[in-house]
Order: sequence, then structure tokens, then C-alpha cells
Amino acid sequence: MQKLMYAVWRSPGEDPAVFADRLRTSFADLLLELPVLGLRINVADAAVLPGMAQVPDGLRRIATEPQMEAVVSLWVHSATPYRFAAVAEAIGDAGERIAGYAVLESEPLRTPVEAAPLDDRGAGFTQLAFIQRSENQDADSWRSRWLDHHTAVAVETQSTFGYRQNLVVHALQDDGPAWAAIVEEDFPIEALTDRHAFYATDGDRRKLEENRGRMSASTRTFIDHAAGLDVLPTSSYLRRDPLRQPR
Repeated sequence: MQKLMYAVWRSPGEDPAVFADRLRTSFADLLLELPVLGLRINVADAAVLPGMAQVPDGLRRIATEPQMEAVVSLWVHSATPYRFAAVAEAIGDAGERIAGYAVLESEPLRTPVEAAPLDDRGAGFTQLAFIQRSENQDADSWRSRWLDHHTAVAVETQSTFGYRQNLVVHALQDDGPAWAAIVEEDFPIEALTDRHAFYATDGDRRKLEENRGRMSASTRTFIDHAAGLDVLPTSSYLRRDPLRQPR
């Protein structure tokens, strides 16, 4: 089974609310008629608007301009053209532009089933982070710094209840951003606007500074915050769970 992730750019002529609704309903319905084992739609819709300002006022970071507004995650038996042609054609209708990536998924925190209901909005919100690897870091050192060292810091300093790390294996198109990883972190909805809720501090100012400092120091060992990181808060809609499907 392969996991594929497609960043989606909305056409400027399509209303954002229409775009979000279309992706999670009619577009998703079309994909589910094809040989798709799992499907999740993440989209920056009205529910996450309070957190859409750029840091430090909000959560959003923009390195890619214009920035994508959604991600479509697919699980399929195979993405080879022999098995995948119909899905590849359908995914092209997601938005004005798409950029697809085959990824290797690791899930240090499995989102509780009750927090990810099928055919409905997931609990809280999902923060997506699109990471580029700095040219001065070799791939093995970068990957070890992220997966072997940073994972524990991220779990210990934030209020995440779901955490998926997606290592990019290869791009599916030649013209997409050069991302090395895409991260999905599920947070309580309060964390959109409340830093104490985001960093799981229970209102403790000293703990907030400690957790924020640990997180920043760790990410800076493998991420260029200014030029190599996009962050987008989204709503998550799980339309088909690959782990609940028969083989």
C-alpha cells in the first residue's frame, strides 16, 4: 500500500467556501468510486480562520507563494500507471494546481478513532508543515535529526493528540516545491488562538516559555524557518480510513 499526498491550490475565481466544500464532498465522492483504499481531505476552511494570520499573530508560515490551501491524502495499492491512471486523472480536478508526493508515513501518535469520524469534520484542527531540507545538510543527518531526535520534543512540548510524519520518497510531478517532508499534527481547537493550549502548559507562563524554547531550538536544527517552512492550519475530513478497509 502506498500513501500519496497532493498539495492543492485553489483557483482565484473559486470562492474559498465553495472550494472547501467541493473538495470534501463531490470531489471526494468521485475519488471514492475509484480503487482508493483511504482518503483524507485537509483544507483551510472557515473553521480554522481564527488561526490563519501569519506568525506571530497566528499559526501560518508562508515560504511558498502563492500558498496551497489544501492537501488530499490517498492510500492506494499501487501508484504505477498500470493501476493508477484513473485516479491520477481524477486528482487533476482538485484545483488550479496540484503537487503530488509519494511519502513514507510514520505515526508516533495515532489519532483516536472518535476524533476522526468518517464523513465528518475531525476534532480540533490539523496543522500541516511542509519542510524543505537545507542544502548544507545531507539527507541521512537531516532525517535522523528530525525523526530520531525531534519526535520526542514535539510530543512532549505540544498538545497534539495525533501526529503523522511523512517523509517524501519522490515527487509525482516535476514542478512542485522541493519538500522533503510533510507533517500532520492534530491539535485541540483552542490551540488555534491560545498559546497555552498549543503548548500544553495549563496556563503556566514559565512552562510556556520552556516548551516554546525547546520546540524552536529543536526545529532549527533541521528547518530553515524563514525560507524552508510552510505551515497551514486546516480542518480534516477522513472520508475513508485505510486501516478499516479489507485488503
